[in-house]
This record gives sequence, structure tokens and C-alpha cells, in this order.
Amino acid sequence: MIVASAILAALVSGNNLSVAVGSLVGSNILKKNYSKILAIIGFISGLILGSHYMRSTTLALFPSNNILLFYVLFGTLVIFIVAQILRVPISLTMALVGIGIGLMFHYDNFNNVLIALKIVIFWIIAPLSAILLSLLLGYLYTKISFQNIWNFTSAVKILLLIVSFFSAFTLGENTLGLILNISGFSTLSITLIIIGTALGAYFLSEGVLKRISFEIYSMRYSTSLIAITTSTLLVELATIFSIPLSNTQTMTLGIVGVGLSYKARYIIINPLLKILAFWIISPVIGIIFGIII
Repeated sequence: MIVASAILAALVSGNNLSVAVGSLVGSNILKKNYSKILAIIGFISGLILGSHYMRSTTLALFPSNNILLFYVLFGTLVIFIVAQILRVPISLTMALVGIGIGLMFHYDNFNNVLIALKIVIFWIIAPLSAILLSLLLGYLYTKISFQNIWNFTSAVKILLLIVSFFSAFTLGENTLGLILNISGFSTLSITLIIIGTALGAYFLSEGVLKRISFEIYSMRYSTSLIAITTSTLLVELATIFSIPLSNTQTMTLGIVGVGLSYKARYIIINPLLKILAFWIISPVIGIIFGIII
């Protein structure tokens, strides 16, 4: 079970590193290896300092039976790997929680149904919140006039560096924290998950980081800053209320919102619909798996 948790942590950190620091790499604010180190420090700091926020959700959704917990982690791992092979962008976080909800149905254990309902409601609100918040921040940005554009650009770079770190921090609190709570707070599990996180972020992120970093950079500094800030705020809010939330999806929808704030308001609708579709499909797959195990 602990080994499965460490592998999941490696996949999560490798897959999500680009969301946190892709803009830093694409804009040459930090070299690639330094950006990876920044993200790793953020992931591990969030895991150590904030993983306790996910404890109540873990206790409510997941059984204390070690064999079942192994099936949960192993099933999530299989779902994630199959999705990667098929190039289906499901959310590991939402699939994992979906399995927990499926187990409630499987064992007719509805004592904690209110917690599950709270999570589902937040998942419904989160996409709209990501778009509206980034739209508002983008609109405010367009209304600001700058006397010294060079000083402003330097300030944005520093802010982008700070926000990128906290984006990694929130992933450590939220998704990695959820994995740690499921595997248990033993010295061995914490150690292996930290090692898995570091190795995954450093060695498994290369392809995604190369692709995403330049996609984010093409949006310019301000757009990246607003999108990452939006995602970080939403994931941190979700973490405080012990709600697992995908930072990849909030980041992407933040990009959509800030894109709408500009005069052109040109958004390609197909990628947006795909993101929203898999926002629904990810937990559904998890629920089905949880019911049948």
C-alpha cells in the first residue's frame, strides 16, 4: 500500500509540475532544473505543513481496512496509467475521491454522505468560480495604467515566482496530502511519499513541462500570473475545507477566464468542453470502480 502511495505521489508531482512552474521555464525567469527544485520544495513543504487538512475527508470516505485501501490506491494508479496511455486527461484527485464515494454505495455506508455532498457541490461551483475570478482579475488588470513598464514587468516576474511556489505548495497540501492520509502517517509512508514526490517531479515531468511551459509563456506574464493565482486561491480554499480539488483543471479554467477579460475574447470552445466533460467523467470512473471492488 505504501509503495502504491509513493508511485501515485511520483505520478502526481510529475504530471502537475508544469502547472506550478511551467510559466517560469517558458519565460526564462528560472532555468528548468531550478524550477523543478522550486516545485519540489513547494510540494514537500505543503505535504508536511498542510496535509492534516485532508484528514477529515480521508476518514469519512475511505475505509480503515488496509486491504481495501490498497485496492483504492492500486485502482487509482491503474485508472491514471490507462488514461495516460489513452491520452484521456482525467483528474487523479477526482478519480480517487470518486472511488471513496463508490465505496459508500458498495457498503451502504451513508453516515458521511454530507461530506461527499459538500465535495460534489464545491466541484460544481469551482469551474464557474475559476472562470469568474480570473475574468475579474484580468478585467482589473486591463484598467491599470503603468508609468514604468519595465519596473512593472520586473514586479510581475517576482510575483509569478512567488505564486508558482504557492501553487506547488497547495498541491502538496491537497492531492499529495490526500494520498498521505490514505496511506497513513507512519515514518515509512511519509519518507517514501516524499522520495516519490521528488523523483516524480524531477524525472517524470520533462515532456509535459516542455510542452506546457511554452503554451503558458505564449499567454504573456500577466495572463500566467492571473491564471496561477486563481488556481492557487481556489485550491487553498478547498484545502482549508478538506475538499480535494484538481489544480490542473482550475488552472486551465483560469486561463479561459483571463482570456475572456481581453477585448478579443477569443476562446477555442472544444478544449474547454473537453475539460468540463472530464471534470465529470473523472469521479464517475472512480465511483464505478469503488462500487465494483
